[in-house]
Amino acid sequence: MKKIFRSLSLGALLTGEELRSVLLLLESTRSVYNFCYDFKSKCKVLERFLSNLYPLPKVLKEIENTVDSDGELKDEASRELSSIRNQKRHLAKKIQNKIKSILHDQEIEMYLQDDFYTVRNNRYVIPMRLDGHGRVKGNVIDTSGSGQTLFLEPQEIVESNQKIQNLESEERLEILRILKNISATLAAHLEKLTISHEAQIELDFYT
Repeated sequence: MKKIFRSLSLGALLTGEELRSVLLLLESTRSVYNFCYDFKSKCKVLERFLSNLYPLPKVLKEIENTVDSDGELKDEASRELSSIRNQKRHLAKKIQNKIKSILHDQEIEMYLQDDFYTVRNNRYVIPMRLDGHGRVKGNVIDTSGSGQTLFLEPQEIVESNQKIQNLESEERLEILRILKNISATLAAHLEKLTISHEAQIELDFYT
């Protein structure tokens, strides 16, 4: 946690994984706080620790709504992020359906290296044999190591591919905005987070 606290003190953006670590700290703080509260009348040590534990329920809830168990940002982290990702999924499905129809075109089937599509340089492409170059209008995005396979972006999906690229840029910007806001919130509570963390370390010594 020291590394995370230092990042917050310097105004750095936390990653999704780091937010997950803060979430676990806050969940632990909540559990320990409740335990100390329930048994404070029976133990003066627990009563003393209560004043050094800050569960920060609103902050905890905000992080819960932002990151999943793997530290990835949830769709519902913001309306904008949800909208962007929904658009990406819709476009991806549209592209996949179009590529499948191209793959089953009898006029070009003989020039295909494989009967599936793939993604190269973040663009949907079809693998074609070298001798099939020019049989399908589009852009050569990449080639295989042997040079015998061309990864072609069919002309019919160029526009949709570009739209997905644009949405991915928007998604990255939105993720940065979300991380910036939540990191700023945590920085504002840095002292309480630090005190809670140190209190739990000390309490662990007694147990």
